[in-house]
Amino acid sequence: MNKTQSLHIRGAVLVGLSCLAVAACSPKQGEFGDQLFPHGKWEQIPPAPDNMVEIITLRHAVAFANGQAGLGMTEQSDLTNFIRENRIAAADEIVVQAAGGDRDRLMVGRLTAVKAEFARHGLVAAEALVSPASSTAAVPGEVAVLITRAVVIPPDCSVPQPKPTLRPEMPWGCHVNTALGMMVANPLDLVEGRDLGPGDGEQASAAMRRYRTDKVKKFEREDTDK
Repeated sequence: MNKTQSLHIRGAVLVGLSCLAVAACSPKQGEFGDQLFPHGKWEQIPPAPDNMVEIITLRHAVAFANGQAGLGMTEQSDLTNFIRENRIAAADEIVVQAAGGDRDRLMVGRLTAVKAEFARHGLVAAEALVSPASSTAAVPGEVAVLITRAVVIPPDCSVPQPKPTLRPEMPWGCHVNTALGMMVANPLDLVEGRDLGPGDGEQASAAMRRYRTDKVKKFEREDTDK
């Protein structure tokens, strides 16, 4: 064996020993818990808890004096407080019903008076023609008010993820969905979106023309400190 062959053998032995040392010093599977993430244990991140939309109905009975079609001071105050305390808005469905389904001239006047009171608050109330069995007014001669609205039930963001991982303990996106549920004007939009209205092709084409001819309108700057 010459000197060159001896050097080659020594080099190969040293390389082999180095590889063994590196393998011995490398962390083994599971040695540091979840720091190693093999493909065999990959799992999809659970989806963020979403908002729930629930339909509720609020009821209020409006009483009238015998033979009177107009609202008295007490009844008017009670109806106003009902509107304000429940924060009735235009997105709510407002329905008025006659007690027992009777719609004589007196009841028509009472229904009109209740709808006029809602109109005074900027709200539109519709009249429901129902049979006597389905009327919600308890006393004959009363006018029943039914408010149907959709409410958002936000998710519980305090519940940790089901499995401990290196990911954040709280579920991702939970607080974002909560903020969305608090900001949405109509909770039913979370269930099903509304159709877009007809587009303005002339306005869209004018914007594209300005962009292509480098005549884009500049943003107006406002001083918000004043």
